[in-house]
Amino acid sequence: MNTFNFQRFQNVARWDIAINRFFYTRMFILVAAIALLPMLMKYLFALWTIIALGGSREAYITMNAADDLTTLAAVTNILLPMMLTVMMGYMFHNLVTRQGRINELTLPATNLERFLWHACLIIGGGLLTGLLSILLADLLHVLLGWAILRQTSFQSYTVLVMKSYGEVWSTLSSSSTSNLLIAFIALACSLINYSFFALGSAWRYRYSIAYTLLYMVAASLIFSVVTGFVVSALMNHFNNFKALLDRLEHVSGTFVGCVVLSLEVAVLVFIWWLTYRLYCRAQITTRRNP
Repeated sequence: MNTFNFQRFQNVARWDIAINRFFYTRMFILVAAIALLPMLMKYLFALWTIIALGGSREAYITMNAADDLTTLAAVTNILLPMMLTVMMGYMFHNLVTRQGRINELTLPATNLERFLWHACLIIGGGLLTGLLSILLADLLHVLLGWAILRQTSFQSYTVLVMKSYGEVWSTLSSSSTSNLLIAFIALACSLINYSFFALGSAWRYRYSIAYTLLYMVAASLIFSVVTGFVVSALMNHFNNFKALLDRLEHVSGTFVGCVVLSLEVAVLVFIWWLTYRLYCRAQITTRRNP
């Protein structure tokens, strides 16, 4: 079994969904609840305000824009990426217990087939879960808006959330090549942050999210110290900061952006290669994962 076989891949998927149905259902409910919470709070506040105003819906609508969802969309845009990060930290949740490792590692499938299933499930399933959660929040918006405020026309919450992501991307990418590079650099940086949690899940099975956060903080501190030493050495070499800037003024910003983006892509590829290598070397019991 050295080659990829789609039938075995499907069998891994069926086995995982059957064994972990309750876990995946809880994860979906948690993400959906987090997406629904801002909308629920909006209408609970509206209901309490209407009661305080003596039951006058018109007074509330006069005081507040009845269908202003901009703030709620901003909150959702912060919460859902956080939940996707948590889901990445649970990519290899089958390996948390010793029995789970035995079950996973003895499946009649290759490491690549099992690894790809977990990656596709968490990444694709995570994005789909986020989208369905936003759609549920949109449905709740319509139901509560009609029941509490007697609204008959509604602003689409789903479109507003998606539009906010699109506006950020279009602002960065539409103006110039430099802005497009900045957009890709920001996207690659986000993917690296998410990927670190998948790597942490392959490295430490238990409490992987907490360990990953600690490792990221430690790596940030080390990077800051190393960067400080490098900048200090360069300033000493060029006598002062102005001399260093004078040397760099002929370097194209586009060239620097391409170099940074290339380094980020290399780091991203290395993280996923290392994640796969660690998964392939998973053992029933080790010092790192007793």
